[in-house]
Amino acid sequence: METYKIRLWIMDLCSIYELQTLLARVEILGHKIRKSSSTALMDSCEIGKAV
Repeated sequence: METYKIRLWIMDLCSIYELQTLLARVEILGHKIRKSSSTALMDSCEIGKAV
């Protein structure tokens, strides 16, 4: 019974770790998307001024 509890605890730790990793990836991806979209927006503004 004890080994079962320990195994569950380890699985919980792993799932928390995976969740944090996933959230970090999503955050990085979101940041990249925001950065590229703001860059694209600035580029289109520059094009708009040039026209």
